[in-house]
Amino acid sequence: MKKSKLILSIIVLFISICTYTKVYGGVNISQTSVEVNVEESKTVTLSASNATGTVYASSSNSSIAIVSSENWIEDGKSINITITGKSAGSATITVNGIVSDNAGNDAPYSKTINVTVRGSNQGGTTTQPPEEKPNQGGTTTNPPVTPKPTEKSTVATLSDLGILPNDFKGFKSNTYSYSVEVPNEVEKIEIYAKPAKGQEGKQKISGHGANKILKVGSNKFEINVTAEDGKTTKKYTINVTRKAKEDDQTPPITEEPPEEQPTDEQPIEEGFGLTELKIEGITLSPEFQTDKYEYKIDLKEDISKLNITTIATHPDTVIEVLGNENLVEGENIITIIVKPISEEDAMEKKNATYQIIVNKTIIENTNTLNEIAGITTKEPNWEQNNTIKIIIVVVSVVILLAIISAVVIINIKKNRKYITFDEMEEQEEINSDEEFFEENNDDEKHYEESSEDYYEDEVLEKRKPSKGKRFK
Repeated sequence: MKKSKLILSIIVLFISICTYTKVYGGVNISQTSVEVNVEESKTVTLSASNATGTVYASSSNSSIAIVSSENWIEDGKSINITITGKSAGSATITVNGIVSDNAGNDAPYSKTINVTVRGSNQGGTTTQPPEEKPNQGGTTTNPPVTPKPTEKSTVATLSDLGILPNDFKGFKSNTYSYSVEVPNEVEKIEIYAKPAKGQEGKQKISGHGANKILKVGSNKFEINVTAEDGKTTKKYTINVTRKAKEDDQTPPITEEPPEEQPTDEQPIEEGFGLTELKIEGITLSPEFQTDKYEYKIDLKEDISKLNITTIATHPDTVIEVLGNENLVEGENIITIIVKPISEEDAMEKKNATYQIIVNKTIIENTNTLNEIAGITTKEPNWEQNNTIKIIIVVVSVVILLAIISAVVIINIKKNRKYITFDEMEEQEEINSDEEFFEENNDDEKHYEESSEDYYEDEVLEKRKPSKGKRFK
């Protein structure tokens, strides 16, 4: 019994060793917590073992700490993640992505770094506040602390814009001029404007509202949007044409040249921005270039977040991705902002901002409607189809044989003659009579033939010459 258990254990161990394979490699991080002073930077190392793939680093609170890193890691190599303190407080740096081992197997990974930012320093050392000394009144005073200003948004686009009644369609946040035609009966309209997602209460919008009087012909309305920073502005224009009353014909419209938009989204210097912008499994339209800042994609999958790869043109930059969370059906806007880390550069120069317009269409809705209507859109199961075809052929052959058999039986029954018992007796009598007559006829023929033969013999006998005397 013991020997059997030992042999069974050896077999199980052997099978386990043969079937075990190391599927994924690893991504290691040098430290998971960092203390840094305001305006001080520290580096954390990310190394790969049997793993190659993308790296995404983001901060939970960019007003306290910002992060920058390379976006690609290779097997056996390391990359640096730079964390810079912006104001006193705590933040979490998340490092995640997807890597592949040498066998081509993919696996996600996620690392976190807890960051504590202390007060400002000089020369990279912590500055202690001066000692408290008693004043003449016997009380102590503390030096005033100036809070670090938080970074304000530069988004100055709208999420929706239109008029009531006779609203127009096709609004896009990065399209700034629209034209619409209304009947003569419409004497006034209301212009509505909605701030960008996440910018409610931060943007300042003017030029919208109710009771906008329309004259016959062309009416121009301007809606101005100012971002939270108070500097970045955008202007949307709506040209409303009210038809004439007499013949309800539209008066000629003089096309106005499009107004130049603010250049806050232009790169801070020639070649500044991104050298690479990719989305896993999706092709950008148009093809990515550093000096092109607007792209469109069609998303046919029901996913809430895209796997975006970005590489900056300059190392001392930080990349922020906004709007790549909870993608909804319809139009979504993802904003990618490339900023210099140095405050001097940030004050003197401007950011590079890229926008990706995502048109999301959920295919599952169509499949559900098709299923309700009885339409199947699933891919065919070839094994099931072959089995069904064989069954159909066999059933068809059986049915065909049954039909042929039925036809043959019917024909046999039609050709078969049925006679009664009396008719059978009459037929037997007729047959016996015919046999009797045939026998008599045969006897008569035999008698006649015998008579004829006898007569012929007798005649021949008489005609013979006599062997008697000769006559002269």
